[in-house]
Amino acid sequence: MDEILKIGINKEKIYLENDAVLAFYAQADSHGLVIVAGTGSIILGIKEDGG
Repeated sequence: MDEILKIGINKEKIYLENDAVLAFYAQADSHGLVIVAGTGSIILGIKEDGG
Protein backbone atom coordinates (compact mmCIF):
# COMPACT_ATOMS: atom_id res chain seq x y z
CA MET A 1 0.00 0.00 0.00
CA ASP A 2 2.83 2.39 0.80
CA GLU A 3 4.23 1.93 -2.72
CA ILE A 4 0.87 2.85 -4.25
CA LEU A 5 0.68 6.03 -2.19
CA LYS A 6 4.25 6.99 -3.17
CA ILE A 7 3.29 7.24 -6.84
CA GLY A 8 0.51 9.70 -6.06
CA ILE A 9 -2.67 7.63 -6.10
CA ASN A 10 -5.32 9.15 -3.84
CA LYS A 11 -5.92 6.72 -0.95
CA GLU A 12 -9.55 7.87 -0.76
CA LYS A 13 -10.14 6.17 -4.13
CA ILE A 14 -8.70 2.78 -3.16
CA TYR A 15 -11.05 0.00 -2.09
CA LEU A 16 -9.63 -3.29 -0.81
CA GLU A 17 -12.00 -6.25 -0.87
CA ASN A 18 -11.66 -10.01 -0.94
CA ASP A 19 -12.27 -12.20 -4.00
CA ALA A 20 -15.80 -13.15 -2.96
CA VAL A 21 -17.05 -9.55 -2.92
CA LEU A 22 -15.59 -8.93 -6.38
CA ALA A 23 -17.08 -12.14 -7.78
CA PHE A 24 -20.48 -11.48 -6.20
CA TYR A 25 -20.94 -8.01 -7.66
CA ALA A 26 -19.52 -9.10 -11.03
CA GLN A 27 -22.42 -11.54 -11.45
CA ALA A 28 -25.27 -9.32 -10.27
CA ASP A 29 -26.14 -6.41 -8.03
CA SER A 30 -28.72 -8.48 -6.19
CA HIS A 31 -29.08 -11.31 -3.69
CA GLY A 32 -27.38 -14.66 -4.09
CA LEU A 33 -24.40 -16.78 -3.15
CA VAL A 34 -20.83 -16.99 -4.42
CA ILE A 35 -18.28 -19.66 -3.51
CA VAL A 36 -14.57 -19.16 -4.26
CA ALA A 37 -12.39 -22.25 -3.85
CA GLY A 38 -8.69 -22.55 -4.55
CA THR A 39 -5.71 -22.28 -2.26
CA GLY A 40 -8.15 -20.80 0.22
CA SER A 41 -11.94 -20.87 0.24
CA ILE A 42 -14.61 -18.30 1.03
CA ILE A 43 -18.39 -18.15 0.73
CA LEU A 44 -20.40 -14.93 0.57
CA GLY A 45 -24.18 -14.77 0.64
CA ILE A 46 -26.48 -11.76 0.54
CA LYS A 47 -30.21 -12.10 1.24
CA GLU A 48 -32.94 -10.27 -0.69
CA ASP A 49 -33.24 -7.74 2.14
CA GLY A 50 -29.50 -6.98 1.92
CA GLY A 51 -28.56 -8.89 5.07
